Amino acid sequence: MSEITTQNELVSIVVPVYNVEETIRDCIESLLNLDYENKEIVVINDGSIDDTRKILSEYPITIYNCISRGGAPKARNIGVKLAKGSIIAFTDGDVKVAKDWLKQLIKHFSSPTVGGVGGIVETWNSDKSIPRCIGYDVQKRMSQYNKSVESLATWNCAYRKNLIEKVGKFREYLVVADDIDLSYRIRKLGYEIIFVPKAKVWHKHRTSLWAFFKQQFWYGVSRTFLYYIHPEGIKGESYVNLHLILQPFFYVGLVIFTILSLFINHLFPVAMSYFVVLIISNVFSGISTALRVKDKKALCLIVLNLIRGIAWTFGMIYGTNRWHIQIKKDFSY
Repeated sequence: MSEITTQNELVSIVVPVYNVEETIRDCIESLLNLDYENKEIVVINDGSIDDTRKILSEYPITIYNCISRGGAPKARNIGVKLAKGSIIAFTDGDVKVAKDWLKQLIKHFSSPTVGGVGGIVETWNSDKSIPRCIGYDVQKRMSQYNKSVESLATWNCAYRKNLIEKVGKFREYLVVADDIDLSYRIRKLGYEIIFVPKAKVWHKHRTSLWAFFKQQFWYGVSRTFLYYIHPEGIKGESYVNLHLILQPFFYVGLVIFTILSLFINHLFPVAMSYFVVLIISNVFSGISTALRVKDKKALCLIVLNLIRGIAWTFGMIYGTNRWHIQIKKDFSY
């Protein structure tokens, strides 16, 4: 792999979007205002039914309009195919980037052993309680990153285009864990994936509990697929540790012991113990975060953590069934 020794390398920025009329102007304008000249912006409009398409047409960018929604991984693959740059950076339509974002990412490709680079994510809509608390959780987990990481999220990352193509691009059935899977496969080629805190973006997190539940449900589904494909991932990683991975098993155990306790009396204390441990762990997590960030609104993490655990549980159950019934037989790469 050749080194990138200058800041003049053509970089393609791929942005899949769906119904982001409220944020897309800020997103595109932040990309156009980057202090990196040799770039192209490739936006894949994934069947939006709001004013996203109309707004995009106002800007000097490459736009591909899908007839119907195919999902973010499929949109990214279209973007990779259209991209002309040897480096492809990814972000989302509900994200705005720092002026030096691309420079901070690209300079690390001067090392031929680096296959991908990602950066930090801060909260765009921190004036609202739920997004602010989601942001606290995201930042806490990212604070545990070393320079070399297992995976990157596509709201803030860049990869060598030839490596994306070599591993077969994004797996389109993974829904939301396609970026993690891509990182795993590139690392297995012997390349390093690194984290650069100076490469900063702001993401607009979910604003309602129901929207958060739906997002986490699909995380649970895709994480299940991911662990069938990469069994080593079940041990946990920097962003999703073993505690988070085991939560669904804990919830399933709680349900099983609760049902059995209706018929076997001596199991009732076991079910109650499960429940108490669950509540205490979530309360402790919320309180410790609130004290750390000095914000009492962070206590809503108690509720968010419970919702995430329940959503992941349902998602992993659904994902396990779907894997064995549908995905496994069609799995080819």
